[in-house]
Amino acid sequence: MATPEAVIEIGSTGLRLLVAEFTEDRKRTVLDRAELPAPVGRDVFTGGTITRATQLQCLHILQRFKEQLHGWGIEPVRTTVVATSAFREAKNRDPVMDKIHSATGFTVRVIDGIEENRLMYMAVSECLQDEATKLRSENIVILEVGGGSTEMMLMKKGKMAGAHSLRLGTVRLAPDMRLHSSSFDDIQRFIEEFIQNTKGSLESELNLAEVQHFIAVGSDISIAALHTGNPISTWLWAINRRDFDRFVTELQDYTADECAARFKISYSEAQTFSVSLLIY
Repeated sequence: MATPEAVIEIGSTGLRLLVAEFTEDRKRTVLDRAELPAPVGRDVFTGGTITRATQLQCLHILQRFKEQLHGWGIEPVRTTVVATSAFREAKNRDPVMDKIHSATGFTVRVIDGIEENRLMYMAVSECLQDEATKLRSENIVILEVGGGSTEMMLMKKGKMAGAHSLRLGTVRLAPDMRLHSSSFDDIQRFIEEFIQNTKGSLESELNLAEVQHFIAVGSDISIAALHTGNPISTWLWAINRRDFDRFVTELQDYTADECAARFKISYSEAQTFSVSLLIY
């Protein structure tokens, strides 16, 4: 009989819980999930530390997750808890992790950018099993835009050519660009300059002109796929470049409230939704 397993991610914009079970042949069934916002990234990327208010908010969320997991018979010691870029950069991450363990029993593991890339590659490989043969013979860029960083993998004919964790994220952009007052052109120019400055080092690993596939990962791009793309399989959608550009341009006229209402996402997600897609 399959045993439920749980994982919690502490990200830049909030905390996410997933409960799943795996059969003997490693087929996965999602049993439960939850997501609640917390401004971890906003604290760290502006002040360098996780504030007391945000710590209390995270503890409250983790207590709720603990109760939720109790219903599945999963104790904190059996739960994998990972934290990404915001925790990596927080000057007070160690005492915060100690406080979480003392109050909830959860042990937080901070993963670096390389580990994020590895996990992203594993997830993509599972989704692209039917495409595996073709992808092993071609050049690919795999990209995930997060709140604090953009994770990128360069694959040359099935082999790793490079892996990067770029300091380009939707939450990290906010204090620099003052998103609520900056124009679409200002934000676009800032992102383009950042990417152009990065391009040189990437070209030394893989000629970007020879990339056949651009694989985008994440919840924001998934929403874009649902509205502008075409399904290829259960976990894989294709988006026409022109349709995607039109969709992103249209989004720039939406307020956060309008994005939240139209795309059925939280307000915190809606605040960075259009910028996330602009980076993609």
